[in-house]
Amino acid sequence: LAQITKAEYLSIINSQSLLDRAVSPYVAMSNAVLHFIRGQYIKSATVLHGLPGELLEVILTDGNKWAGHMIKELKIPKGTMIAAVQRQGRIIIPTGNLLLSADDRMLLFTHPESLSKIESMFGH
Repeated sequence: LAQITKAEYLSIINSQSLLDRAVSPYVAMSNAVLHFIRGQYIKSATVLHGLPGELLEVILTDGNKWAGHMIKELKIPKGTMIAAVQRQGRIIIPTGNLLLSADDRMLLFTHPESLSKIESMFGH
């Protein structure tokens, strides 16, 4: 385990398997701030080094308009994709015919221009 002060080194260390775990207090703090800002139903938010956008972990609630609909029926903001869905501990590859349910955890990748729409759908 190592504490890294230069965030640029994290990807190198992790890709080369030089350590079991490398952490950056700056990256951890920025991810914690993002989580706080995004709202209670966005459980985590991460800025990916070198990619324009954020990876968000979102929990569908009973009142969310995506719950009870198939992915192909959704109006997903442009620049956003559903990367994975977790249901009752199982990871499901999202396809158009997947019926989303309350309590599903979704991993979304979204570009900065779509972030405000996602926040309004799942945020505060």
